Parts: sequence; structure tokens; C-alpha cells
Amino acid sequence: MLVIFDNCRDPYFNLATEEFLLKESRFDQPVIRIWQNSPAIIVGRFQNTLAEIDRDFVAQQGIAVVRRITGGGAVYHDLGNVNYTVVQKAAAKKIDFEFFNRPIIELLAGYGIKAELSGRNDIEAGGRKISGSAQTIVGGRVLHHGTLLFSSDLAVLGKALKPKDSKFISKGVQSVRARVGNIADYMEKPISVEQFMKELSGFFLRQTASRSYDFTFDDFQKIKRLANEKYGQWLWNFGQSPKFNLIRTHKYDWGELSFLLLVEDGIIKDIQVYGDFFSPYEVGELFKQLAGVRFVADELKEQIKKLELWQVLPGITPEELYKQLLP
Repeated sequence: MLVIFDNCRDPYFNLATEEFLLKESRFDQPVIRIWQNSPAIIVGRFQNTLAEIDRDFVAQQGIAVVRRITGGGAVYHDLGNVNYTVVQKAAAKKIDFEFFNRPIIELLAGYGIKAELSGRNDIEAGGRKISGSAQTIVGGRVLHHGTLLFSSDLAVLGKALKPKDSKFISKGVQSVRARVGNIADYMEKPISVEQFMKELSGFFLRQTASRSYDFTFDDFQKIKRLANEKYGQWLWNFGQSPKFNLIRTHKYDWGELSFLLLVEDGIIKDIQVYGDFFSPYEVGELFKQLAGVRFVADELKEQIKKLELWQVLPGITPEELYKQLLP
């Protein structure tokens, strides 16, 4: 296991680093990186960025907005937030949060914090979310990364993120801020975020056959190029959306799924999919097969049956998808 601990705080570079670690073939052993971002909103791979943020507040505060390559919801990062990334061979072609989150719960127990798994991908303490995580699988390798809210500015977090009401109906709470808490508030003996990062690094280095790794000059060049050409680009972070005239949204147990459709003359001209769900596939490519289909019951139903939903979004059946698109 290679453990990478560095001081880069550039959100674009840090997100590019994750993709580099996932796709760089010479890393044939597990890699763990511990890092921080300067204030930024990190948006899930399948989300509609503009629907997740308070654009005016984000612009006024100079908060970066960057899309990641994993699914899930938008999160806020600042220097009170500690991030970790794990890349290793995938045991199977499926998302598994518990395997990666258990060691974090073990670490927190050492500080006297009674933490537990919550929902699909969160860790809670004292009834508040202190960590969220996300995953993707590419080329037989899994990337799992998580946030650890240590001493984050929760007031800014609550203003920067623009939550959808549907996320809170079933939870019975009023805002993002009411659901989250900082790890530092639950510690028996206070420490700084810098000390916490060092101890987190030490925790992983104590694992079997672990050693530290420093990026080479060639590594930096490849990451910087990816940061400039992809993660620093508006097209990746916000995307160019056409004018849609239909929106179909539904919240399932496994996440929220939204379709934006452009229907002209009764024909689906374009379709985009957003949500805070997880999938190791490019979900949007699957649903583009609906473009060109007449927006009528029989034809839409027949085309939906041809989609390989079971592979890309196993949580939804063709019947459920049909009812969402044509309620």
C-alpha cells in the first residue's frame, strides 16, 4: 500500500490527481492519498451543477466549483475538511461503501468517537453526518474517496449548497446545516486539523506493507495537464445544456433520478440524466438511446425494454422508468 500525504490545496489539481491515480497503470498496488481543498464545492458526476449551488453566494465568496468522476451529491470543502482517496483493484463490479468506511469508524473510535454507518454512504456521530463518501470503478480498479468534516465552516457550507427539498422530506429536517457536524466537536481531547491529518496518515501507514510515496516530476506534469484540460474547464464542471421543456424527477431508496427532456413535435430530441445516485458507468450514454423516439406510451415502453438498465442502474426496473417518464 502506498500512502501519499501532500499539501496541495488546488481543487482542480486535486480532482485531477484522483483520476490520474485511478488510471495510471503502473500503480498496481493499493494507493491512499490524504489531502485538503481550499474552499470549493465538489459536484457529483451525474449532477446538474447549477441546481446544486447558490450561484451568487459562490461567486461572491470565490468558491471553486469542480465536478468529480464519482456519483453522489455535492459536498463543500474547506481547510477544516480532510479528504482521503483509496484506489485499488476492484473485488467485483459493484459499489461497496461499508468495506472502505469501516476503517474510518475504527480510526474515530480511537478518539473516543462513537461513529456508525448511515444511509448509503455516510458516517454519523451523535445523529449528525461527519463523513460522506463516493465511488467509481474503471478498468477493474475502484476509486473510493471520502470527506471528513473536522472543523469545517458549517455556516458557509449551508449557504453555498442549494439543497433540493426532496432530500429532506423523508429525513424530517430543514437544512443541510442541521444534518452535519464536525469531528472536532466530538473529540475527548482537542487536536488541530493538521495533527489529525498526520495521525490519519500514520493510521494508514501502520497497515500491512505500507510505505509513503512522493509524486515524481512526470506525475506532476501529467496531473497538471489533466487539471488544465479537463477539471479547470467550464464544460466539464457545468456543461452546456440545451433548452429542455420537460423535467421528470423521482427519489428512490438508492438516490434521486432526474430526466431533462427536449421534446419537439412529439419526438424526444435530447435527454440528459442527473441525480445523486452511484453507477460505475456513463449513465447518460445509455439514455441517449431514447433520442429520436416518439414521446408516446407504446413506443417509449418498447424502447425502454431494450435498455440494459440492470447493468447501469440496477435499482430501477423498466416499469418504474416508464412510469417516471410518462406519469
